[in-house]
Amino acid sequence: MTTSNHLHPLAAAAAAGVAAGVLVVVAGAAVDGSAGAAGAAVGAAVTLTVFAFGAVSVDLATRIQPRSGLLVALVTYALQVVVLVLFFARLRQSTLLEDTLDPRWLAASVVVVTLTWTALQIVTWHRGGTPVRTVATGGER
Repeated sequence: MTTSNHLHPLAAAAAAGVAAGVLVVVAGAAVDGSAGAAGAAVGAAVTLTVFAFGAVSVDLATRIQPRSGLLVALVTYALQVVVLVLFFARLRQSTLLEDTLDPRWLAASVVVVTLTWTALQIVTWHRGGTPVRTVATGGER
């Protein structure tokens, strides 16, 4: 059995996403006070929750049935988009964006956490050396 010094892609992406979220919260607090920090915190928390749900779902599905990975990933992605759209539509209808949360910092946090999470997942999968055909077919050929 071999061991790897690399983090699991989910752990690496989550850690980087949390770090990016914290940086945006600090920047929001420094620039726009509590509304900036709160907006950034909500954006980071929602994004991290949705991404973690998707990554864990796909990871579990591919462990149980490796050939189901692409289907589960596509369905999970569609569900993530729907959940985010519904969440932000509901948030927009509330008075939180006017009173408590700065929408600019919320959006900035969503973008920064999304880009960080995605980049770290790509980098760690690439470094892990998992061939695409192994993931797609459930084994080496």
